[in-house]
Amino acid sequence: MSNPWMKSNPFMSMWLSGFNAMLGASRGIMTAEANRQATAMMNESIKMMTDFWTAMLVPPGMGGSRRRR
Repeated sequence: MSNPWMKSNPFMSMWLSGFNAMLGASRGIMTAEANRQATAMMNESIKMMTDFWTAMLVPPGMGGSRRRR
């Protein structure tokens, strides 16, 4: 006699399959957003470092415009 608890349940199988597909899609969306944020942070830090080091190359009196009378 076979055990009735060991039979496969087609409804549970469909539900788990759909749930797994939903989790896979949401994981992909979250991974893409994390990559976008990491790229944005890296670009911002590179810009800040570049601005910091290139500001030293310009003499202090060169910035800004003079007022004419």
